[in-house]
Amino acid sequence: MNLFNRSSFVMLEQSMNTAALRHNVISNNIANAEVPNFKRSKVVFEELLQKEMQGKYIPMIRSHYKHMPIDRHDVRPSPEVVEDQTNRTMNQNGNNVDLDTEMAMLAQNQLHHQLLVQQLSHEFQMLRTSIGGSGS
Repeated sequence: MNLFNRSSFVMLEQSMNTAALRHNVISNNIANAEVPNFKRSKVVFEELLQKEMQGKYIPMIRSHYKHMPIDRHDVRPSPEVVEDQTNRTMNQNGNNVDLDTEMAMLAQNQLHHQLLVQQLSHEFQMLRTSIGGSGS
């Protein structure tokens, strides 16, 4: 039995990978803030996940205890990096990077990543406790 293949660990892993990718994309946007005609990029993940989770599942019931359980959390969309196609420009040179917005998004992503790390730590603590360890 693989303890780390539980849906909570899988979703935390995917979320942390997405946060790392988002950090790289935002950092790239900031680094290219003065490059003429540079178009900012963004990571799309939550929207894809929500789309996948909306009403696509028929509720299933195990009619016998030996039947394999059906896990609704087997949907794992991958994050996508997309270029911002809006026509707004922040500079005269055609660049659409707003440094204040990017810095705020970077701080928000950092807080989100810290939350995910705390959640992962909590999951490991619960696993240690269920195995019978003291947890300290």
